Amino acid sequence: MRSKRITLAIMVILVIAAANLIGCSSSSSPTEPSPLDVSTTTNSSALSATTAAALNSAIDDEYKARAFYDAVIDKFGPVRPFLPIRDAETSHIEALVRLFDAYSLSAPSDPHAGQFEAPDTVQEACQIAVQAEIDNAALYDEILEGVTEEDVIMVFGRLQAASLDKHLPAFKRCS
Repeated sequence: MRSKRITLAIMVILVIAAANLIGCSSSSSPTEPSPLDVSTTTNSSALSATTAAALNSAIDDEYKARAFYDAVIDKFGPVRPFLPIRDAETSHIEALVRLFDAYSLSAPSDPHAGQFEAPDTVQEACQIAVQAEIDNAALYDEILEGVTEEDVIMVFGRLQAASLDKHLPAFKRCS
């Protein structure tokens, strides 16, 4: 009997963990997991200067990607894979903003909105996006060095995985 209760408790924990990993947020695209909820983190005194700089670099790069994808959509309409990936970039930004909020920091505003011009063709835009996603993954490798806060490490890892496992292959297919 006790063994059955333990098994049931483990199953409940696994179901809850899986739901959190899969994401139940309506703001996420169906092809990407919901960004990690970081609401349990409490204050900026626990945040290192290295991590604060890493957060700023990460959100700036996500803003940049979204602004470029917006320019492509503005020029060519709601073309795939730009539309769903632009929505994913917005989810990435929201995840990073939650980290800023969790550590009582102000997230910087988007300096890149409206600052990009789309290239002449969607194929050319895809080629640019391939390099941007490669650069984004490399950025996360770089900024993860020295970050010790577990919630930040987990969010950065998920955002990097989205770039490598979802965005990059989609842009390679259209380039």
